[in-house]
Amino acid sequence: MLLTDELVERFLRSRLEHDDRVVREIHHQDDMLRYAIIQSSGDVCGAHLDYMATGLGALETLRQLVSWRFGGWENVGLILDFAAGFGRVTRMIRHDVPDDRLWASEIDPSALQFLRDTVGVNTIPSFADPVDMDCSRRFDLILVSSLFSHLPAALFASWLQRLAVLLNPGGMLAFSVHDESLLPAGAKMPRAGFVFRPISESRVLDAEIYGSMWVTEKFVQKVVKDVAPGRPCIRLSHGHGGYQDLYVLCEEPGGDPPSRPQIDPGPEGFVDHFEVDLKNDSVIIGGWSVDRVTRDAPSFVNVELNGQDYRKIEDFDNRPDVRHTKVPYRPEKCGFGIGIPLPLLTRDPSATVTIEAVSAGGVR
Repeated sequence: MLLTDELVERFLRSRLEHDDRVVREIHHQDDMLRYAIIQSSGDVCGAHLDYMATGLGALETLRQLVSWRFGGWENVGLILDFAAGFGRVTRMIRHDVPDDRLWASEIDPSALQFLRDTVGVNTIPSFADPVDMDCSRRFDLILVSSLFSHLPAALFASWLQRLAVLLNPGGMLAFSVHDESLLPAGAKMPRAGFVFRPISESRVLDAEIYGSMWVTEKFVQKVVKDVAPGRPCIRLSHGHGGYQDLYVLCEEPGGDPPSRPQIDPGPEGFVDHFEVDLKNDSVIIGGWSVDRVTRDAPSFVNVELNGQDYRKIEDFDNRPDVRHTKVPYRPEKCGFGIGIPLPLLTRDPSATVTIEAVSAGGVR
């Protein structure tokens, strides 16, 4: 499926210096796109945009980690995107990194072929059992997005151990997990520090080895201590997309613990209201936004019409319903709304309204 939607093109062009390095094609079996379509109630265009925006958000977080740990991409050797799926994040990393330094690993043969032939990166087959993974290379940076949030406890430990072995001295492994605040309603965290359920969005993988996993920091740190003793592991709460926790494991046994990285993922939000108001001859657009660091409304929301500044929103309304979404820190006063005269839109069938939330950490 080729992304030909102009909104997606405008988004990528506005956010990336060399957007031609980002592959637009999404594989028809990509569960991440399917999930985005479900979440957007069937809005395929919105799902495409969310797919790309999520991948770009992961890249922006990774850039900050690379700056903290290495001082910049130029100081990073080989990079591995492990459990890369069909390349939602890999294609974005490729924007910043030469092809000969970027590798991707995946268990699904169809995804592996797509990564190699379409995304254009080096590939390494993965397997259900870490012992079966044959890899002689060592990496300065390994990223694992949304794998450990699905693994049962035994595989959690064995895969963490296997990946830690693949790090060069001074390297960094970043992996994301579901923390206990994301447990389903009514579920309780046992003393063991993890909950595993054989349920996931994957249509390919066995749910007994790829389900849904929630963990405490104590559980993660104990596993790290057991499988990678002496290596610092830093927790960044909700550091992965403002949702999952991000853990950063550094390969420097016996050395001083590194300083804590200051990661700012920027604001998040949604446009969730669209209404044609014939009485006032206008279109009403509304939504909400939250700065994921300050846990408050963003600095402002900027509205553009056909690429030109139209209005700047700095006063936000109460949105108590937002507090009932999964991430618990969202404030009530984070809503915004704007009315655009209908004639401004109907005169031009290709008219585009762009809404950006702006905070100290970036733009969304």
